[in-house]
Amino acid sequence: MLLDYTRIYAARIETEYKNTRRFDKYEVSVLTTTMTTLSDQNLRRTKLKILVYRRNHKGDPNNATKTFGINDCMGRVRDWEYDAVIGIGASKLWPGSEGIKEKITWVGFGITKAHKRNATNEDVARMKKDNPNFSGFRGQLVTFETEKFILWDENGKSLEDDYPILYKYMFEDRKIPRAAKNFPDDIQKVLEEIVTMAKMEIENATQSSSSKATTTDNAADSKCISSSGKKHKGCA
Repeated sequence: MLLDYTRIYAARIETEYKNTRRFDKYEVSVLTTTMTTLSDQNLRRTKLKILVYRRNHKGDPNNATKTFGINDCMGRVRDWEYDAVIGIGASKLWPGSEGIKEKITWVGFGITKAHKRNATNEDVARMKKDNPNFSGFRGQLVTFETEKFILWDENGKSLEDDYPILYKYMFEDRKIPRAAKNFPDDIQKVLEEIVTMAKMEIENATQSSSSKATTTDNAADSKCISSSGKKHKGCA
């Protein structure tokens, strides 16, 4: 009964989001609670295995490839088992990447073994063009599906302003010096909210693009039809 109620309530929130095109932390929190399974007549939250790491430069991953490790960022850490990745800008950054400081820069999710691959000779050759001393990739490359990846870089949310609990855990308490995937419940909840927020933003962008394409097609069709209802010459 409780599971049914949770699903109904979450559906109402999702409907409101789709109709108004807005969301806030409360809505995201409610949707996050639906990540549950029914066991022994009790609700148990199914935790996502989320990899969080400090990112000190842009370019890996990028929107063109959507591949984590395209420049061998994080090395063997990429081989860990996880369902989602959150890249957060570090405090000390490479020149040219100052804009991502302590921000949520990208999120990828829906990872399976099929999304991981070993580097090819072409990958190694590409790296050696910029670095002749490159000796090889230290871990597998992880490529995300378009609808399961979002890159914000410097446009990402500030960890200190929007997620102060995670900011304190990561930068003040230094509980994530480089990368981690096991977290206390309060931090896990925040991380799941970030992943859910990313999913909703991707969905919103996809629906917006689809709506614009439909509007453009309808406008083109209307130009092809005369007042008598006949198509003009040259129109498909």
